[in-house]
Amino acid sequence: MLEGLFNEESDVGTTSSSTKNSPEGCKPSDSSLPPPRLLCGLAGIQNQGATCYMNALLQSLLYTPELRKALFQLDQTELGRLEDRSKPGAKVRVIPIQLQKLFARLLLVEKQCIGTQELTDSFGWTNNEELQQHDVQELNRILFSAIEDSLIGTSGQSLISQFYHGNIVNQIICDECGRISEREEDFLDLTLAVAGYAGVTDTLESYYVTKERMEGDNRYRCERCNKLVNASKGAKLRSLPQILTLSLLRFSYDFNRGQRYKEMGNYTFPLELDMSPYCEKTSSSDASIYELFSVVIHGGSTHGGHYHAYIRDVDGLGTWTKPDEPIQLPKKKDNTDSDPVGVIELNSPEEILALLLRQHGGPQCTMGIDELCQALCRETGVSWNKRFKKQHGPINKFIKQHNEMFTFATSTNSVSLKDSIISVNEKSSSEAENEVICKTVENSTGEQNHRNNSGNQDTRNDTGNEEVTGGAVEATSAVEATSDAVTSCDANNMSVATNKGRGVLCCEKHRAAGDRTLLQCAKCRAERTKSTNEDEGQFNIKSRKCWFDFNDARVHPITAKAIDRQFSGRESAYMLFYRSKSLYRPLEAQCNKLHGIPEWLLGEMQKENEMLEKQRLEYEAAINRIELVILQSHHYVYNRGALHPRPSLDSTPKKLGLDRRKTVEELITDIKMLLEDKGIGDDAICLHIGKQLPAGLHLFNSISEDMSATLQSLGLADGKQVFVWDGKQVDGMPIRTGEKCEPVLLNITFECHEKNISTNQQNGTKQIQHTFPKDCTLNEIRAMVSVLTDIPARCLLLSRVSSKPVVLETIDNAKTLEELKLCDHDSLVAEYQRDTGTSTSLAEQETEKQNKMVTFTVENRCAASLTATVDWPTQQVQIEHDKRIDELKLVILQKFNLAADKMMKRVCRLRVNHDTLGLQAPLYEEETISSAGLTQGTEIVLEPGRPPKNNQITLTFSAKSGELSLTHEVTVERNITVGECLQIFLERANISSDSYHLRRTNWCHEPAGVIVDVDATLEQENISNGDFIILEEGRLAPRGFVFLSIWLYPSPDKGQNSPADQNGVVSRITTLLSGLLLSKETTNGHSDNDIISDDVTQGALLGEIEISLDATVEDLKIQILTLKPLDELTLPTTDFLRVRLIENKRLTKVLKEYDQPLKRLKVTRFTQLAVQVLPEEEELKANSIVLNIFQRIAQTRTYTPIEELTWEAGKAGNPENLRQMIADRILIPIERVAIAKHLPEKFEWLVINSTAQGSPSRGKGKKKGSRTHHVNLKHAPYHLKDGDLIGIKDLQFDSLNQDDFTTEDDDIGKEHLRLMAEEKRLKRREMKKNNSSWHEKGGGKGSKHKEKRPECSLAIHVDDFRTQAEQT
Repeated sequence: MLEGLFNEESDVGTTSSSTKNSPEGCKPSDSSLPPPRLLCGLAGIQNQGATCYMNALLQSLLYTPELRKALFQLDQTELGRLEDRSKPGAKVRVIPIQLQKLFARLLLVEKQCIGTQELTDSFGWTNNEELQQHDVQELNRILFSAIEDSLIGTSGQSLISQFYHGNIVNQIICDECGRISEREEDFLDLTLAVAGYAGVTDTLESYYVTKERMEGDNRYRCERCNKLVNASKGAKLRSLPQILTLSLLRFSYDFNRGQRYKEMGNYTFPLELDMSPYCEKTSSSDASIYELFSVVIHGGSTHGGHYHAYIRDVDGLGTWTKPDEPIQLPKKKDNTDSDPVGVIELNSPEEILALLLRQHGGPQCTMGIDELCQALCRETGVSWNKRFKKQHGPINKFIKQHNEMFTFATSTNSVSLKDSIISVNEKSSSEAENEVICKTVENSTGEQNHRNNSGNQDTRNDTGNEEVTGGAVEATSAVEATSDAVTSCDANNMSVATNKGRGVLCCEKHRAAGDRTLLQCAKCRAERTKSTNEDEGQFNIKSRKCWFDFNDARVHPITAKAIDRQFSGRESAYMLFYRSKSLYRPLEAQCNKLHGIPEWLLGEMQKENEMLEKQRLEYEAAINRIELVILQSHHYVYNRGALHPRPSLDSTPKKLGLDRRKTVEELITDIKMLLEDKGIGDDAICLHIGKQLPAGLHLFNSISEDMSATLQSLGLADGKQVFVWDGKQVDGMPIRTGEKCEPVLLNITFECHEKNISTNQQNGTKQIQHTFPKDCTLNEIRAMVSVLTDIPARCLLLSRVSSKPVVLETIDNAKTLEELKLCDHDSLVAEYQRDTGTSTSLAEQETEKQNKMVTFTVENRCAASLTATVDWPTQQVQIEHDKRIDELKLVILQKFNLAADKMMKRVCRLRVNHDTLGLQAPLYEEETISSAGLTQGTEIVLEPGRPPKNNQITLTFSAKSGELSLTHEVTVERNITVGECLQIFLERANISSDSYHLRRTNWCHEPAGVIVDVDATLEQENISNGDFIILEEGRLAPRGFVFLSIWLYPSPDKGQNSPADQNGVVSRITTLLSGLLLSKETTNGHSDNDIISDDVTQGALLGEIEISLDATVEDLKIQILTLKPLDELTLPTTDFLRVRLIENKRLTKVLKEYDQPLKRLKVTRFTQLAVQVLPEEEELKANSIVLNIFQRIAQTRTYTPIEELTWEAGKAGNPENLRQMIADRILIPIERVAIAKHLPEKFEWLVINSTAQGSPSRGKGKKKGSRTHHVNLKHAPYHLKDGDLIGIKDLQFDSLNQDDFTTEDDDIGKEHLRLMAEEKRLKRREMKKNNSSWHEKGGGKGSKHKEKRPECSLAIHVDDFRTQAEQT
């Protein structure tokens, strides 16, 4: 009913913020380097997929100062060390240790967000639990329980109850005698109903003040009065915790509609809550007054949502700055005929983009283009394309044009504000407010007056005038100008190392050494505390206004007014955390992130920060490393408006690698060293950025005017070309530079001979290419074309060819190429004017020809003598779309100068290289380009091989050869059968066996259905051109039949109860099995396919049988006896034969139901069967269980040889019955027998107890408390079945029952499982990072029908520390 209740809506599909700030042109395009902390100095938590609920709770616990301090006080002598976890018998309390490490990282490690993979691994989450969201209230209870269980036997075993435990007393008061009947309950959180209540105080009053009358039919039976009497029923809080947790019941179920729904009505809660009216003993002390410090918020509906938390920084560990005001935009106009979109009255789009970047782009004011467009649409209600594109163009182009405000990173498709714009905005904001508040303090009198006057009212303070509060200790001097009561964090010979808002104090000695990350020694901390105590005395920081929004990886400051918006709506408060006002924070804890953290954790965090600092320095050097191409002027000539390499010289350019943070002066020095001063004068050197255009090389802006400018500020990126010359001439000719005179290469088509106008006869056309500068006018173009075509200017008609011919009128003669929007490779048609002045047939013909053309990129893989390091040659090919594929191949061969080779035409073919699916099937040459689905820009491969005919298809199949899976491609007839196709595959793969079959695959080449009908044709089986087929081993049986592999296993050993081998059957089987194993070893060398295991109970393959699924077990046994060499045995009946299933290379279920058909026993073609010949007849009952038992050798970790035990379990499956049977077998008293079931998949042992202790009874029965449940070993958690291994231990040699049944093989297996789980986790994390399809499809906000994920239970696995605690 509650399936998918807490699935996320906004967690899935979120982009990582770590890639937003990558600069343009950086080489490490997918860097995993985590970004530094935001300006607030507080770290967020990375979302693993759907763990926002856990992140919000962990942040609330971290900023609970008392809990954080108590957790850090637990040392390694009590908790153990993670390095010792793999040691046998080690008891390491992993969950508290990982919480310590996570909290220390969140406080000290210089990252924007911290991962929780190690913590979730300690929870035992290894099956993608982080992708399933759960209820944060449920996690709160389960996590507290796990912490309590982990701390049993330590000084912190009462840690949770110390801070969160309270008592409720339920009372019924008799009206006649006044007797009070009480029942006390414990609580860790108070659950408050939301529906029908105005707020927290209203609900609390209804629960703990208002009393229910028990009258009429609901009267109460008083034990003292011994009759039904009127009474009043109510509840009170007997004891209050130090940290009060309130869970709000936002989710309900409508039984009339059968639907879940979320209570979105207004439900208020105060910042300060007086709990004394609801207590059994009212008190006006501060112990009953609570201050709100955390609000966990759920945004979404019952089917999905997202969690984040508003948290008050009690200790002032962060830097609080006034958040940006929400963007206030003018309202949209009413829609009219002329304004169908509802235009927003905003004439400056750059201003709104800057506001959006400041509000949503973090401290670097950086956002992806897609995110920026979404934010614009969300804030204004209109997209960029509808509002601004018509006037300002695409948003990418607009941002690039306003490079004085924005920086656009092409590699990451992100935009950020310029540093100057950010600093100017911050400066103007601070001047407008003209006030900075930093950690102001109150004297004791003011604090007491505030407490006395607060009561139970909402004392929410207005923080609208505050600019900076919290850990911004660097602003102390500004505070002293406005207030005398400030926090002084300076001491003698000490200073504050802010380092982007971290506020970490270091002594001068360590600062000089460059140790800025952490407080280096205890001396520094002691000196700081001593100096502060002497200068300031004891006081509390007024940090009630320092609220932050912890939203997964992002943390940003908010005002207390923002909490009011969480009273109601789709996004509303879900959990409230209050802290008792009587709790006192010591002075040394204020603004000190290091307070209470143990030295060993400080050392780890120091090393992690040093490694991060080193990685960031290396990263900065890597992303700023560029390689410039240096071009020398004497290698070029100026021709037709562009520079071209000089043919007579080797003009291979030089490459220069350097840091782009260098200046131009340093660049010139490096260039001189590179060129060894050849052709460079000391007084005449000029550098221009060059760009290769279709017309040739052109020089743009000069970079040598300002010698102190950095290369980064000039826009120099990797691969840029720098032209070195004297700034005047190249090859003796002056050249023009700059963007205005950029050369444009145009195609000009004209009549090559004079035309007889009277007869309108055309003698032919010619096409040439010519270069014109961009600032050239149409009149100048006409003059040049007239010279090139010999058409007089007065008779010249110039037309532009695009989708239709456009005549260039004389009224546009003053316009330039840029104004006419003529670009490279545009086509012009020059011809004689007609009397009508319209375009002639020549322009129309050229237009029609252009519209039919498509362009392909062709890769020539027929080229010879290519090495692995050389790319295949490519060419651009243009052809009409109605041509055939063979004509396209001819054009391609001509392009690569291969048309003269007649053999090449017959032995090469074309195929499409798809961006995602790779190489497609070869193209049919009889098809046209359009019918083959080839479109503009398609990438085509020319490769050796004969092209397929129309009656053929090309198939790709995969066949396993040894450990490798080889892929082959074959071309077969379309109408052959599946069997014939199978034979072709076997011949191509050089496989002589016929025990194979074919299997289909899906679009990503994953195995699909088996192709069963070998007589059907490929067309009938819908196998088409380009399909991928898997060739699998195994012969297919007819319909209704299966092939079963039969293995021979030794006869079971029953120890002293083994019957006598009267007929010598057992000895003959042993001899027979030894001979089979020896022959298999000799022929196959212990192949895994022939020998199941390597122990003494190994079996050998007898062969395969074909049997109907309707056959019974009795029929199966009869057919097994026909296999060699079992046919040589003379068995009186089939009862001497036992048939078992082989699962995971172990003998399991015994087939007992002799009259049942095989299909009822779930026997399939993948089933493997083991047969055992018995020395006597066996008739097992339905409740009989065949077990393997062995006894543990005292004082060792080894066991005796395995024996078989047949246990008549009955319906009850009583463990005492099994223990008695085992005691009789090994001849020891039953009270000394301890047994356990081996779990081979986990390499663990499950101890079998006679009874199970149940949970406390909550029914209305007379007897309350714990109940004893009878155990059925066939049910959970034991699930005892055939083939299970039971370990036996004699308690005489282990009176304290300390031995845990494990062996050295179990230790090795557990370590192997741990390594596999770690490898799986790393692969999953890598897949999340690289595979964009990991995110749920169709889960966006606009999706109406989102697929709901199935709900799974939330659990945290904790080791058992109770036995160790009891022994201690």
